[in-house]
Amino acid sequence: MTAELLELRALVDALPFDLWLRDRDQTCIWANAAAVARWPGLVGSKPEDAGGRPETVAIWRANNARAMTGEIVRGEVHYILDGRPRSFVNFVAPVTRGGEVIGTAGVNLDVTDLRDREREVERLQALVQGIFEHAPIAIGLRTIRGEDLVHVADNPKTGELLAMSVEALRGASDREIGVPLDDVRRAITRFRKARAAGRPLPFEVTYDFAHGPRTLVGKVAPLPDEAGEERYVFIGEDVTEVRALEAGLMHADRLASLGTMAAGIAHEINNPLTFVQASLNLALHQLESAAHRPESQAFALQILEEVRTASVGVDRIAALVREMLVLSRPHPTGPAPTADMALTVDSVLGLAASRLRGVAEVKREVGALPPVAADAMKLGQVLLNLLTNAAQALEESHRRGHIWVRGRLAEDGQCVVLTVEDDGPGIPSAVRDQLFAPFHTGRAQGHGSGCSCVDAC
Repeated sequence: MTAELLELRALVDALPFDLWLRDRDQTCIWANAAAVARWPGLVGSKPEDAGGRPETVAIWRANNARAMTGEIVRGEVHYILDGRPRSFVNFVAPVTRGGEVIGTAGVNLDVTDLRDREREVERLQALVQGIFEHAPIAIGLRTIRGEDLVHVADNPKTGELLAMSVEALRGASDREIGVPLDDVRRAITRFRKARAAGRPLPFEVTYDFAHGPRTLVGKVAPLPDEAGEERYVFIGEDVTEVRALEAGLMHADRLASLGTMAAGIAHEINNPLTFVQASLNLALHQLESAAHRPESQAFALQILEEVRTASVGVDRIAALVREMLVLSRPHPTGPAPTADMALTVDSVLGLAASRLRGVAEVKREVGALPPVAADAMKLGQVLLNLLTNAAQALEESHRRGHIWVRGRLAEDGQCVVLTVEDDGPGIPSAVRDQLFAPFHTGRAQGHGSGCSCVDAC
């Protein structure tokens, strides 16, 4: 055997797949090392003598018979080896000499691991598709084209929110389905921030969907570009009812805060009421006397003064009631109006005066300030909660203290800074880390939602 043939045989033996040759009566006359290792009794035997299972023998017999007719057989076959099913891509071709078929050559490539991976991918695809189709949250794939967002794919929940079928949404742009241009631009900005960050970014938006305004909370994530287009996936959960429940809880907490001030407010109302009643009784008595005798102008002026005094008391009662109603009135949805910081501070200090009297000396350091973009009701609620917390802390320290309420314009001139400071014992370190966690409180009777309304202002 020449050196070239030896090298060729060594190369064939090193191939990781099975090769073999059979003569015209299907006896195996040669096989490479991989085939011999897989089928130890292969060389020198016919299919039925190689120790294979009956179904394996039947496959070998049939394929070799077809190849002996001149056909090249291609296909995938399945064997049981070592008790485990394995898959092979199989080729059997005729070997000819002088135009006559004198035997066959076969090749088996083991593709079991590949097929296992393909089946695993199929299972994962089916799982992802199931999640996509049946998830109770909105999932969508978007691409940016110019100043518009185009729907590549949407799950049924997204279609439900938009009152459109997923088929109708596919390929449509946001502007085509009626999304305002400003909302589209804000969404594109949000998407591109996620791409610039290279990671998913959270979002919370409120859109006027087909069934009314709905609030979605979720994440948007950048995907690799496809065909030169930016692609993104978003996942959004409809939290409209949750936000409504949170608003109800915050409203309930405002009413609870009013309850803590009830005793002091009742005292403030009771004093002018007593005064009003006494003044009106005196005026009534004097008017009854005047009905029986002529009176001078001086007497009439005296009656007028009593009525004016009563009117002052009534005005004070009306002011207190207005301050109570500002805190107890539910807040409508929509953009927050502007608030007069100084006026809000004065209103809350007046409301809290009886609560703070005897507990602390309040020092107001609020000058002329521009209006701020905030909800006056919620801003007042935050301030009232801080003052109440300060009063409670000072009471627990069993000493009269000081509370400073300061308002100033920030150095950049873009915002107003309002601070409330007291000289009480301070916030315990165990509570400080959870200060803004919803419904977390360090007091047995607390609700834990006082600081959570800061984000709403």
